[in-house]
Amino acid sequence: MPQRRKSIEELKSNGTFSPHRAKDVPAGLSLLTLPPPPFKLANPALTYYNEEGQNLIELGMLKNSDLITLAQYANEVAIYVQASTEASNGGLVVELSNGMSAQNQYRKIAADALKNSMALADRLGLSPKGRHTMKGPAAFDTPPDLVEPDPFVLIQKMMNGTFEEKEHRQND
Repeated sequence: MPQRRKSIEELKSNGTFSPHRAKDVPAGLSLLTLPPPPFKLANPALTYYNEEGQNLIELGMLKNSDLITLAQYANEVAIYVQASTEASNGGLVVELSNGMSAQNQYRKIAADALKNSMALADRLGLSPKGRHTMKGPAAFDTPPDLVEPDPFVLIQKMMNGTFEEKEHRQND
């Protein structure tokens, strides 16, 4: 037997209330305003959250279900910036106490944070690859009339007899 959904008051009294889940926006609709982050973010991460959140709202691509991913993305970008700064201040190679040299540990942290942030950017549609796979409003950076037609589609149309040459001629 399925459990009944707890009310907001019950969630608050249990300490399990999360404001990003209590919005009256269904998961499939785009948000019009950016709510606060679902968990506490430090100052640089909060700035990235607000900036990228506004960009996604303007594109009509931010949904209620994306807020945790957006906050994670902002946090990873902040870690990347901080680790890169520390790595540049300390140098790429550091000398250890035993006289040996090694790669600065902040380079590894920065590389991991960059990898994580790029994967999260793809999920949010912040990269060209992410926009293409999401097929959102900004799926291509090129206007549709400048995109070259797919040659395989043209061959298939020619074989089916549905090819019209005037559709695919370049305008002079």
